[in-house]
Amino acid sequence: MAMLDSTTGASTPNNAEPQPDSPEFENAVDAVPITLSVLQSMRVAKVFHNHQEPITSLAFDSAGEVCITTSTDDSLQLYDCRYGRLQKTLYSKKYGADLARFTHHPNNIVYASAKGDDHALRYLSVHDNQYLMYFMGHERRVVSLSMSPTDDLLLSASLDQTVRLWDLRSPNCQGLMHLPPLPSSPCVDFDPCGVAFGVGIGHLGLVRLYDVKNMDKGPFTTFRLADTLQQLGFSHPLPGWTGIRFSPDGKRMLLITPTESHLVIDAYTGDILYRLVGHVPLTESRGEEASFSPDGEFIVSGSQDGTIHLWKLDQVSPSECVTLQPVCSLEGHLDPSRIVGFNPRYMMLASGSVDLAFWEPEDL
Repeated sequence: MAMLDSTTGASTPNNAEPQPDSPEFENAVDAVPITLSVLQSMRVAKVFHNHQEPITSLAFDSAGEVCITTSTDDSLQLYDCRYGRLQKTLYSKKYGADLARFTHHPNNIVYASAKGDDHALRYLSVHDNQYLMYFMGHERRVVSLSMSPTDDLLLSASLDQTVRLWDLRSPNCQGLMHLPPLPSSPCVDFDPCGVAFGVGIGHLGLVRLYDVKNMDKGPFTTFRLADTLQQLGFSHPLPGWTGIRFSPDGKRMLLITPTESHLVIDAYTGDILYRLVGHVPLTESRGEEASFSPDGEFIVSGSQDGTIHLWKLDQVSPSECVTLQPVCSLEGHLDPSRIVGFNPRYMMLASGSVDLAFWEPEDL
């Protein structure tokens, strides 16, 4: 399964492609920009049936070489993205596994406990299946986890209505904030420069932005979206958000909701730019079903009916909220597509229900 590089400018003729196991294969990649026609040509290249129960999270390493999934079957599956094969299966039978994230070392991950009374984050070497550290302090399940793109900082948000900042070099919490008690959980994400992070509080319609180095001073910006959301037809009380994502350039934010609409807002003003509709909302959203494309011009999302939907965003932000229908829909899953994500480097998409699918452009 040859990967097509969407970040470089070099190209190799198709008839000169080496076999995957040859040493030249590392350089045999084509430059493929992310366009609507390329996305419309995406087809399932490989399906993996390794998990026995629904997949709950998906993450790629920064180089796009490997990805990892977690499942309610208490397993973690590590995949080679270039060759399209399962590398390793790891188990976390006692505590379960969720929200696996790569650190800046491709052999190390952090993941959240998924069951029991131990709500620790686990720092694991997948090379030898040895735990490097535990991060303890949350009193209820962790539901959002974000790794800094630039250093060893880690953000976690929990059903205990706290957000904690960690450093992978220390088991001690580096920062703590308490949020008001709500029926929904907070969600967090680092900005692409690693200098700020966002906290989404869906039931209050709030997005708070914090300086990483001055977390204890409170948010430097708060976006209050409740009135606008109700004008857009969202119910009262507002639904919680299950995920928040910065765009790759840091100018926009995606608010993942368990409703018929995902939202894109301006990361500087808080204006709601787009309302993304046309998908069937998941009955159990974990915030892992939607994300930006690596160029920030598309949003991809799973759906309860298994379809993968993509929306095209304009480079120039609209002056008022625009409702968008999908520009492309991909059929590939019979069960709900609970996790979806673009490879950060190669022209590849991964999606999962119980099975995991790797998607590639056809005839390129």
